[in-house]
Amino acid sequence: MSNEPQDQIKLQVRKEELDINKKWAQTGEIKWHKEVRIEEKNIIVPVMHEELIIEKKLADAGSSDLIHTETIRIPLREERVNIQKQTFDLEHVEIYKRQLQETALGEAMLKKEAVNIKTTGNIDLITDSENDQITRVFPARTSSDQ
Repeated sequence: MSNEPQDQIKLQVRKEELDINKKWAQTGEIKWHKEVRIEEKNIIVPVMHEELIIEKKLADAGSSDLIHTETIRIPLREERVNIQKQTFDLEHVEIYKRQLQETALGEAMLKKEAVNIKTTGNIDLITDSENDQITRVFPARTSSDQ
């Protein structure tokens, strides 16, 4: 006679485990450009020039009175305004990305199945102590069986 039960039931006992992964998600966007503003400047600069002046004074031959004066002006040289532009740095701007590590909290409810056996009568259960599983079920020995 065998100690194996006549009716056999097989159950699959399962549990859930976390599978954690990460992916990048766009959270913002930056667009930048430099703007050039044009400002017109009007500058008043005093300039000089040189000229040669020839004055002819005509007098009457018998009198010391002047009858006519003739002036001739010949430009010799002049100052001219020379405007040059120079560029100076106003500020140095750096635009860059950096990665910072933080921690994020994730929550999940995990399910773990367990088989519960209720016994009635006189039955001994033998369990595996490492993973708390039932390995065999025997009818309890009575003092007459020993």
